[in-house]
Amino acid sequence: TCLLSSPFQAMRGVVVLVVLCGVFGAVHAAEKVHLELYLESLCPACQDFVQGELWSAWSAPDVQAIFDLSLIPYGNAHEKQDGDKWIFTCQHGEDECRGNLVETCTLHVLDDDMTTAFPLIHCAEGHYDPATAMKTCFADKGLDFTKVDACVNSDVGNSLEHDMAKKTDALDPSHTYVPWIVVNGVHTEDIQERAQEDLIGLLCDTYEGPKPAACTKHKRPSGSSMQARIHHHSLVNEGVQECV
Repeated sequence: TCLLSSPFQAMRGVVVLVVLCGVFGAVHAAEKVHLELYLESLCPACQDFVQGELWSAWSAPDVQAIFDLSLIPYGNAHEKQDGDKWIFTCQHGEDECRGNLVETCTLHVLDDDMTTAFPLIHCAEGHYDPATAMKTCFADKGLDFTKVDACVNSDVGNSLEHDMAKKTDALDPSHTYVPWIVVNGVHTEDIQERAQEDLIGLLCDTYEGPKPAACTKHKRPSGSSMQARIHHHSLVNEGVQECV
């Protein structure tokens, strides 16, 4: 037991306690940044973002701690109702539709636990055929793919993908390409550009709590390299950087 031996020490102890409570209170009170990514499984620009900026942010533990992630695999697809089921048509064909469905069922089976689900989707998106690769990604992590496979081939999976379509179609403003990035419920071209150029910087700037060490140590892209990549993004309408 540590005893305070004087009134001065007692007062100092109170001050320290108040300061610590203030710090921990601020950490507790700060809401995480909410990042939504609307994607489609075979879009090269979506894969680049998942493998690049998003994975870099997720892989930094104290950056991961300041944001929540939601994934909506549907993208530029279309749907039409046929009886009790929905028929999906995807920008990159049937393989992409199946990839979207596999990712949607992965999220469902894992209860949207991104700690487990996102590394699996990151793994699958690193392959030419994410739908086929997902089974291997599960196996590599010692996880059972059976429930995902059952979901993909069920009415439940069909309904879940319809839910992804509804979320995508409800975007305001409506999406015009993917990846489509929303931060705290807001999409602007500035947010989109910053996320694709320097997601860690965007998350750190948006987070209103005490900045983690990774934020203070983060090296921002230089003006010249930023301009070079922005120029590359100017080819969006030609389908180079984003899927339209």
